[in-house]
Amino acid sequence: MVLDEQQPLRSSSSMGLLSSPLSLLLITLSSAFSFGFMAAPIKDFSQDPSHPLFLHHSDGPGLILTSQPLDHKNYTTWSHAMMVALSVKNKVAFIDGSLPMPTTVDPTYVAWTRGNNLVISWLYNSVSKDIISSILFANTAKEISEDLKTRFSRKNGKCGGLQTLQDYIESEYVMSFLMGLNDSFAQVWGQILLSDPLPPIGNVFSLVIQEEAQREIVVNHIPSLNSNTMAFAVNSTAKNPTNGHTKDKCYKLVGYPPNYFKNKP
Repeated sequence: MVLDEQQPLRSSSSMGLLSSPLSLLLITLSSAFSFGFMAAPIKDFSQDPSHPLFLHHSDGPGLILTSQPLDHKNYTTWSHAMMVALSVKNKVAFIDGSLPMPTTVDPTYVAWTRGNNLVISWLYNSVSKDIISSILFANTAKEISEDLKTRFSRKNGKCGGLQTLQDYIESEYVMSFLMGLNDSFAQVWGQILLSDPLPPIGNVFSLVIQEEAQREIVVNHIPSLNSNTMAFAVNSTAKNPTNGHTKDKCYKLVGYPPNYFKNKP
């Protein structure tokens, strides 16, 4: 009987503790952290028109943002026009570094990569052909922007000393690149060194790339000679020496012997 009378008292005490204001507050906060804050959806910035990650349907890799491409003399005007165009597109953040590359596990990584590559394609479209080859292997639009600024920003200045220094640095850049080529590029290497002054590094890159492309074409079009073809060539030479004669015995090239025509029947 004593146990039966005390049991309702424990139950009543537990209910009173659970119904106290402090307990209810703790339960509410616990639920909020478990189901509210932890499960809060991540905002998709690529769908926000005011964010640099947003891509308008008119934004494509083929856009040309400047009327004049960058050459070796117009960096100041080109840079200003480019920044104006990028600000209209809300993509300056990819150039000035205010929107750095996220980690690969970041939810915005894919959107950032897409936007960065889009700006890179716009930069490709806005520089001259002899410059584009020198920026093809940059990973970010910011890297390209800084490289172009370093190489061309002072070329329009009035200070002759700075221009001389810039030319010297670029010449050293060219020489360093040429020294890194293997012996198979000796011909193009010599061709570049004979130039006075040395061509810009962009032109040097283009010459080397063209040389590689020509070699691939030659290799792909060399006909293979099988054993039957070789045998036919040997037989033809034996029967008719004229078909297999060498350069040193070609009389048309080295001259006819003194009594060659007299001995003719």
